Amino acid sequence: MNRSKRITVILAAVILAGSVAAGCTAPADSQTPPGETSVNGGQMRSVRVETQPVTPTDFTEVIELTGSVEANNDATVSAQTAGTVEYLLPLGATAPRGAIIARINAGLTDAAVEQASAQVASATAQMNLARETYQRQEPLYRDSVISVLEFETVRTQLNQAEAQLQQAEGLLRQVQEQARYTRVTAPFSGRIEQHFVEVGEQTAPGMPIVRIVNTNTVKITTGVPERYAGDISEGSTVEVQFNTYGVDPISGIVSFAGSAIERSSRTFPIEIQVSNRKGQLKPEMIGKVLLTRAQLTDVVVVPLQAIIRDENGTNVFVAENDGPQRVAVRRTVVVGPTYSGRAVIHEGLSPGDELVVSGQNLLTPGDRLDVLSTAPDVSTEASGSTEQDSRTS
Repeated sequence: MNRSKRITVILAAVILAGSVAAGCTAPADSQTPPGETSVNGGQMRSVRVETQPVTPTDFTEVIELTGSVEANNDATVSAQTAGTVEYLLPLGATAPRGAIIARINAGLTDAAVEQASAQVASATAQMNLARETYQRQEPLYRDSVISVLEFETVRTQLNQAEAQLQQAEGLLRQVQEQARYTRVTAPFSGRIEQHFVEVGEQTAPGMPIVRIVNTNTVKITTGVPERYAGDISEGSTVEVQFNTYGVDPISGIVSFAGSAIERSSRTFPIEIQVSNRKGQLKPEMIGKVLLTRAQLTDVVVVPLQAIIRDENGTNVFVAENDGPQRVAVRRTVVVGPTYSGRAVIHEGLSPGDELVVSGQNLLTPGDRLDVLSTAPDVSTEASGSTEQDSRTS
């Protein structure tokens, strides 16, 4: 092969290699990842989201607290005298008010009552005799048959007899009261829940003997944050939920609202009276207390999940048209009361805005939106504000 032919072959090989290399290299646009488009040499992402229209609705502002059940009538009863316990009403028994639920041995007090009764009888006889003597001597004194000194002696004997009778009667009442101390009676109708002593044990004045409880009506106690002091008052209606125990929601009223703020928790106490005729509620149960604070109308309510809190503040994303495309726009919002996964927006959104409710955590301002579907407007449901009671949680 001469030189000219070799040059021709080499050139052909170089041209062929360049063509092959060119055929193996993809165009610049084919390097763009799926779902993204090259814009002015940069990248605009396309993010799939769900949206819902912003429409005004009504909103019930609710304060949610944690409360505990307490019996209205729950007493630990003690004896007022010392002695040996000889009777206790069995556990679980129901006693009407005034019924004997425990008894202390009354041997000594019964003897004291008998002795005092005898003294009263003796003093009564002496007083009757002194009175008869006085009645016989009085006409003689008026007729001057007896002297003044003799009549004054009769009068003094009558006065002494009356005083002795009063003293004996007072002593009898005292020992009778001591005898009553040996019988422990129910201060109200209730059920015997606990014995603190057993039959045969010694007890002392003031020592606990029996616990009696009446749960026909109970109260729910909780603490309300001080910022709601002007909103909650006696007579306010409340709903109490006991979902953990399978008890249906119960309505009640605020029977007591404290006027003093507790220094440690910065709350004021309230009590809610509820009926418990079925006996489903028991002391120390924990329930959710829902207090209605206000009724709001024509406000913007959004799902709480749509709100983003980060170093940029409190924001949401809305979908807006940018030519033929729909893009993400970040809005700074002012959030009001929240409850049950929803929140009131005071500023930042207007009726007619299209709020991003799913996929918003993947967005940055300017992203192109691929709206899969428009979510239903769930803000039509009532919502409220939530607080937790640190005392009972």
